[in-house]
Amino acid sequence: MPFSGHTEFFAERSQRDRVVMMLATEELRVALATTHLPLLAVPGAITEQSLHEVITILDHDLKTKFGIAQPQIYVCGLNPHAGEGGHMGREELDVIIPALTALRARGIALTGPLPADTLFQPKYLQHADAVLAMYHDQGLPVLKYQGFGRAGEYHARLTFYPYLGGSRYRAGTGRHRHRRRGQFQNGVKSRH
Repeated sequence: MPFSGHTEFFAERSQRDRVVMMLATEELRVALATTHLPLLAVPGAITEQSLHEVITILDHDLKTKFGIAQPQIYVCGLNPHAGEGGHMGREELDVIIPALTALRARGIALTGPLPADTLFQPKYLQHADAVLAMYHDQGLPVLKYQGFGRAGEYHARLTFYPYLGGSRYRAGTGRHRHRRRGQFQNGVKSRH
């Protein structure tokens, strides 16, 4: 298969090296540090450089497309309990924390790395403009549970907005729901 997912397809078609996938409802935005990868490949794909790129793009688009003057981005750890100081993996200590430290020095408001199993609670999310999950199935199940049928997908750095969510089973039946599109567009400024 030439593309691991639609995000990679859109990136290639728009001639972008890096596109950041984010799903959003009116209450929650979850972006991904990696997209459609097997779990075994995720740790190797998370580098200081990749986190710099993803977070810089996410911060930029939260400011320019979502109209958030100083976005607060909460960042998940990769390992259970965000690594517990290296006892459950070193990616937080060796990669994620150094990347976040450098980005904070550039003025990006970041919290984390935080354990994903406790981050998605209202007491934390009320302060977050977006959550950055390290991989697809770390953050998206929470968002889809919370907002299934209301979530929209946004790809930071694309030159167009693909509208996803239509079903091939509904194609041509006249039964497509446009509710999600309108709800999602309420949170995104026009690119024009």
